[in-house]
Amino acid sequence: MPIYLIIVDDEELIREGLAGLPWPKIGVQVVGTAENGESALILARELRPDIIISDIRMPHGDGLGLAAAVQKELPNCAMIFLTGHDEFNYAQKAISYGVREYLLKPVDEDKLLESVSALGEKIRQRKILSGENEIPKMNGSDIIKKVKEIVNEHYAGDATLQSVAAQVYLSPSYLSVLFSKEMNMTFKDYLIHTRIKNAKEMLENTDLKILEIAKRVGYDDARYFSDLFKQYTGKTPSQLRTERGYN
Repeated sequence: MPIYLIIVDDEELIREGLAGLPWPKIGVQVVGTAENGESALILARELRPDIIISDIRMPHGDGLGLAAAVQKELPNCAMIFLTGHDEFNYAQKAISYGVREYLLKPVDEDKLLESVSALGEKIRQRKILSGENEIPKMNGSDIIKKVKEIVNEHYAGDATLQSVAAQVYLSPSYLSVLFSKEMNMTFKDYLIHTRIKNAKEMLENTDLKILEIAKRVGYDDARYFSDLFKQYTGKTPSQLRTERGYN
């Protein structure tokens, strides 16, 4: 029974570093990251994680506010605070909001893994005893499936990494890593492949001008589109049309 984890910190390098720890070895799966309390709460409502690891002081929603909301809305979700601020009043407030651990930065990775492992085992036992078997609405594969759906529908418009990441409640950096891992290609390459595939279908099955096709798949510059098309297919749009019997 895997334990699902969300990581929250306003520093991208810290988020990526924590997400890259050997969580699978202790039966834990990172299902998302967030850069502040506001986005983390949206993500938690969607994914319903078992554990949230969070910084305390962050812009646009701090960790204490997140803990209070999580305690109210997701009482079965445990929280661990990581912070560089060791003031006693922060620790008191953290405890009052049901936070299970309060670890100071720079965090000892072995200590963090040990703490999460012990907490995860307690959560598993609780689920077994209560018959609970909750899973997040989207695991890694589900997230990638959703991303592909968004790209396939909006490839000609706003299908940037940033905009798509916002729609699945992940940071762009985390989505980029997750997408490359699941798809064995970058998000950018998948977007280009999708655009070129649709352009090729239009070139073969319509009499639309090449510039119009370029615009329909998201490129205003016909020359750039032609160069990119050749890079991915080995032929320019004009060459493809000539082979298909178009003038």
